[in-house]
Amino acid sequence: MSFVNAHFVTYFQDLGYHKLVAAGAFSLIGASAIIGALLLGHLSDQHGRRRLLSFSYNLRAIGFILVLLSMGIPFL
Repeated sequence: MSFVNAHFVTYFQDLGYHKLVAAGAFSLIGASAIIGALLLGHLSDQHGRRRLLSFSYNLRAIGFILVLLSMGIPFL
């Protein structure tokens, strides 16, 4: 994900967004990651780490697939 993060603001600017909007979206992603880490850490203590990691990785895979599909079938 660091490759995506390194080019996120520039990519959003290429899409036509103002750099402040792009930076704000990037900040929102960072804040969501912090909140998610705290929440999933708490939930893993209650429900077990293996189950939560499995759920988290599956959700991430679905997200990547949705991003690829949003680019269109010729991209694949």
